[in-house]
Amino acid sequence: MSEKPKEYSFQEPHEGNEYRLFPDELETDDTVYFHGTPLSNLQSILMEGFKPGPVLPSVSYGYTSTTTLEYVRNLPERGCVLAVRFANRPEKSDRGPSIMHVYDVVTQPEVIGYVIVPARSPLG
Repeated sequence: MSEKPKEYSFQEPHEGNEYRLFPDELETDDTVYFHGTPLSNLQSILMEGFKPGPVLPSVSYGYTSTTTLEYVRNLPERGCVLAVRFANRPEKSDRGPSIMHVYDVVTQPEVIGYVIVPARSPLG
C-alpha cells in the first residue's frame, strides 16, 4: 500500500528555484510526471484515480511542474499540481515535447505529492 501523498507548500516560482514547485529530487527524477487540475478534483483523484474529462480522451502529464503550473494558473479557481510516478510506462500513451498523454486509464500512477496553487487575482 502506498503512503499518503505529501502536500508541499506553494512557493512562487522564480529564477532561484528554477521556476519549480517541488524539491529537486522529484523535479529531476525522470520517472516523475506532473498533472495540473482544479483543486475541486483533488479528492476524487486521490480516491478514484485519474480519468479523462468529457472532452479529451486522455489524461495529460507534464515532464516538469512548470509546464502544468502554466495550465493551472489559467484556471478560474484555485488549482493544484500533482507529482505522480508510474510503475511502468503506460502502453497507450503519446509523448510530446513537454507532455505525455495517457489513453490507458487502467494504468494509474501513484500520487506522491501535490501543491495547492492560489487563484490568480483578476488584476494579474
